[in-house]
Formats: sequence, C-alpha cells, structure tokens
Amino acid sequence: GACTLVRVDALRELTLLVPVIGWLWLRHRLLAGRLAVGLAVGVGFGVVDGLVLSRPYVVEIAGSLVPLLGLFVLAVVGTVGALAILRGRPWAPSTRFATVAAWLTVLGGILFAIRPALHTAHGLSPGSAVGGFVAELQRNLGLPVDGTRTYAEASLHWLAWWIGWPAIGLAVCGAAILVRRVLTGRDPLWVPVLVVGLGSISLTLWRPGITPDHPWADRRFVPVVLPALVLFAVYSVAWLTRRPWFESRLSAVRGFGPAVVATAGAAAILIPTTAAAAPLLFTRTEVGSLRAIEQLCAALRPGDAVLLVDDRARTEWGPSIRGECGYPAVAVRNPDPQRVAERAAAVAAAGRTPVLMAAVSREMLQAVGGGEQLVVDVVLQVDQRLLVDRPDRTVPERFQVWMSRPAVVR
Repeated sequence: GACTLVRVDALRELTLLVPVIGWLWLRHRLLAGRLAVGLAVGVGFGVVDGLVLSRPYVVEIAGSLVPLLGLFVLAVVGTVGALAILRGRPWAPSTRFATVAAWLTVLGGILFAIRPALHTAHGLSPGSAVGGFVAELQRNLGLPVDGTRTYAEASLHWLAWWIGWPAIGLAVCGAAILVRRVLTGRDPLWVPVLVVGLGSISLTLWRPGITPDHPWADRRFVPVVLPALVLFAVYSVAWLTRRPWFESRLSAVRGFGPAVVATAGAAAILIPTTAAAAPLLFTRTEVGSLRAIEQLCAALRPGDAVLLVDDRARTEWGPSIRGECGYPAVAVRNPDPQRVAERAAAVAAAGRTPVLMAAVSREMLQAVGGGEQLVVDVVLQVDQRLLVDRPDRTVPERFQVWMSRPAVVR
C-alpha cells in the first residue's frame, strides 16, 4: 500500500490485490483481514500525499486516475459479489475450463504481439503539452505528425526490445502452464502472482499511460511487468527441465537433458537482454546537471518566488527550484504578457519578489520587461527520445534558463 507514496500507478496492482484478498478470505480469513488492513494503512499515506502534497500532479493525471478508480470500484463490487455467491460452496476444479483459460492466455500474448497490425492507439490531446511534445518529436524523427498518437499498440514490442521475443514467448507459455495448474487445484500459492502479475502485464500493455518516448516510457514496465515476465519465463524453463520426454528425445545427451534445456532457456533470456543493454551499459547521462542547478540557485535571492512561464521550465526546473534551491515556484498556465504581469504583481503584493524564468519562451520575459539574464547554459549527454525504435546511445542536449525581475513590480 505504501508504494503509492512513490508511484501513483501502484494503485493498479493494489486493485488487482482485491480479488486476491477475496480468495484468501475463502481460505485463510485471518490472513485476508491482515492483508486488507495493511494495504489500507499504506494507501492512506499515499492518499494524503497525493491530495495534500502533490495535488497539482494528481489533477494533471486525472485522465489516467479516474479509469483506475473505476476499475477499483468494479473489483471491490465484483469480489464482494463473488464471495456472497461462493461462500460455503466447495469449488470443483475443471480440467476443461483450465485448458481453455490456458489457451486464452496464449491467445492474449499473440494478440498483443500482432496488435500493431490491428489498430493504431490514440488518446492524447493535440492541444496538450504531451500531445505537442509528441508532435514535435514526430517532426524531428521524420514520422507522420499526429499529436494524438500514444503508440500503445506497440507496447509488447517495447518489451521485446529489451528482453527479446524468446523470453516473451517463454513467459507466455509459463503463464499459461501456471494458469492451467492453478485452475486444476495445483500450486495455489501462485494465485496472487498470477492475478497481480498477469493483470498488471495486461493492463499496462493495453494502456501504458505514459508519454511514448523511449527509453523514458519503458520505466512503466520496471516495477512489475518486467519482473513478472522474467519470472514466468524462468518457470517455463524450469517446467521444461522436468519433462521426462526430453531424456528420450535428446538421446545424444542422455542424462544431461535437463542441463541442456536449462542452459538453452537461460541463454534465450539472457543473450537478447545483454545485447540490448550493452550499448548503454557503461554510459553516463546528465553529467553536469548538479552544477547547472547550483548556478540556478545562486541566481536567486532571499524572498524570491519564481514564476515559470513555459512548459519546459515547469517540468525540468520547477522541482529543482523547490526541492534543491528552497524557493517557491509555480507555473503560469496559458501564459501571455498580461497574465504573467498580473501573477507577478500578485506575488509582489504577497510580500515576495517575483522572478520570471523561461527555458524556451525568452520573448515572454522581454514582453513583460525587467531585463532577462541567461543563468544556465549547458550541454549534457542525455538518453535519446525515440518513438518507434530502441534507444542505443546518448545524445547531446542543450539546457538554458533565462531569468528576469519584472520592472513593473521591481
């Protein structure tokens, strides 16, 4: 539950734990109660953090949170309804149902793999900062310009860039095997792993809910999706090593069949991952950024309050000004010279010295007046920002910050 303190999308996995709690309630009522209470306490901290300390961020991502909250309500209602129906009724495993569910798991993996050929995912607003950023990237990369594209249809291919199709194939097979075993009454300890793991994989692949530039977008897979896929792939290899027919088929290596299978399976997982990581493994990014923040902080004075007048200044420098420099900073939405001047006057009326900062819109500072000053000008090596290809190197990027103290309120 406390995961919500560091990543709000942990609510997805917590929602998937609701049916797990219901399953535990049928089998181990005491454990289910303890898990529910512990999760509730942790989520409570996350809710306070989001509504009190991070409200602007929560408001900004409301488009992703509202469907997630709807899913949570649906999971609670469905679980309570299922408990009311199943309570006191013994569950009889069905081999036929288990087999169908296993094949549906395989079918789901195939559909995600061929999804780019079936449809194109949209969902961004072309007038939003994210839509504008995607459109700008498309122009820079020579792609068709469409600021509504999320590229979510290629989400499984993003994973294949880093762990390879063999590992994904093994993971799908391992998950299908586990689904069948669990639904036939074997390996009940895997129920939470399957529900949360497969559920999180499916929901994340269907709607990653992140700006689709790489490698930045791929962080969405790090907490749950990648570990779960590797776990299912390793299970698949382990299951294959226990098949007696390997001994009869691999007569040339009789007695070493399990070792051969395990080695081949490990290679199928590790070799593509190593090959994908190798170009970036020993690179360093953003060296010099701390020095840039120090320069920014040195340009501020006691009593200053910073107004950020463009989106790049807001996203790249706002947290540093607040967290590292210790000065209040706020973005001016839909800025124009009159609005910026009004906000600056309000800051001055509150007893602070207004400071305007821009990372792109230098002309805004000139329009308001006060004499702009270049306080940061650095070129850093950063990760690439690609939309349809796997990143394999770092690139130089220039960061500038312009500052002014408006003459009208100085």
